[in-house]
Amino acid sequence: MTRYRDILQIVLARSLWNWLWTGFNKKSQNFQKKKGLHITNRFSPGYCGWNVKEQHKLFQLLPPKFCGISLSDSALMIPIKSISGIIGMGDHVIVSDYPCDVCHEENCIYRSRKAV
Repeated sequence: MTRYRDILQIVLARSLWNWLWTGFNKKSQNFQKKKGLHITNRFSPGYCGWNVKEQHKLFQLLPPKFCGISLSDSALMIPIKSISGIIGMGDHVIVSDYPCDVCHEENCIYRSRKAV
């Protein structure tokens, strides 16, 4: 039963991250059009060659225990099902419907799921 709960928590966390990114994109569309900007895909430490230990740098930008989330010495977020990441905005950004197109990580388990 724990395995199914873990899977559900991961799916929910990723769905929330997708919802936040979509909402940010929609809310900022007027600003983007006026300035000629686009938002990037979302990226998280541990994906696309971004070393998970660099999570410490990301957390330095936030107040301590922001949203009740802390970081262990090994860069593990507590609570465990937490997600961090960045979304960028600029005039010369790469946006892909399939983020694996811009990722150079060859051993990723998700790479093989790309639709052909």
